[in-house]
Amino acid sequence: AHNWSPFMGLTGGRGVATAIGLIVGLFLWQEMVILGVVIGIVGKMIYKETGLWTFVALIVLPVLTFVFDRPAEIVVMSVCIGLILMTKRLTANWERPSDDASLVAVLPRRLLWDRDVVGKTPWTERSPSQ
Repeated sequence: AHNWSPFMGLTGGRGVATAIGLIVGLFLWQEMVILGVVIGIVGKMIYKETGLWTFVALIVLPVLTFVFDRPAEIVVMSVCIGLILMTKRLTANWERPSDDASLVAVLPRRLLWDRDVVGKTPWTERSPSQ
């Protein structure tokens, strides 16, 4: 409940750190190392694009739990983590897209890159009123 508090209108972070804590807490070390390499090295250091690579990690996590022969409950939990975090990306703290952007264009961007626009710089340098 601390991640998306009902007292804050279910707003807050994207839930990635909480998901990582869950993965570590369940001792899914092999999955954590692989996802850490995907997000940390490939996503952040090479492509400088963690949003897309976090999405890739959400897709890959259930596959890894299956490949490493984890119990069915862990595989289902990893699917649920991905679905919850993808839903959070789509809702974007209940922010409406700007008037000049169509929802059809914004939703795939939110899902893939975790932002409403194509370019990273316009999104990270926007002001709170935008």
